[in-house]
Amino acid sequence: MNTRQGIREKQSQYVDKAREDLQPRKLAKSMTTFDPDLPGGGRYFCPETSRHFETAEALETHKKTKAFKKRLKELKEEPYTHEEAMMAGGMGPIDNGQPFGRGAVGAPPPATVEEALKELKQEKKKEKKRQKLLEKASTSKGIKKKRAKKNITKAGAALKPMQATDVEMGVPTNN
Repeated sequence: MNTRQGIREKQSQYVDKAREDLQPRKLAKSMTTFDPDLPGGGRYFCPETSRHFETAEALETHKKTKAFKKRLKELKEEPYTHEEAMMAGGMGPIDNGQPFGRGAVGAPPPATVEEALKELKQEKKKEKKRQKLLEKASTSKGIKKKRAKKNITKAGAALKPMQATDVEMGVPTNN
């Protein structure tokens, strides 16, 4: 490999393997073992990048490098679960964020049965009101009542209904 451009000969560990090596039990074992074949006897080891150094100063300067900081960022991300991997491959359940069943999109489900019953009663009342309004609007009787209410003055005295209602009733007008 070309060392002038900063490419290391040894490839770094996969992130999953490095995360596994950072477990307290494995970390304690790797820090306490002495190996004369490793640089610095294996005393100055960076578990995040899986590298050994000759001195403590070399280890400290390594912790200031861009490669070390990049590796820390990779290790902070949570690993994918098996279910997430299956969904990414198109083999898991579809989750488009919409709740199943009744209710508005994104509305939380009722916490108790009593709350659910209250909501049902309120919906029924609203539906009855809508039906009554539709019935009033569709019949001519409701229209006549609305016209009569419009003709009531502020004092409360009722005026003569509009001539359109007289025509509908069959009363001749003086025109």
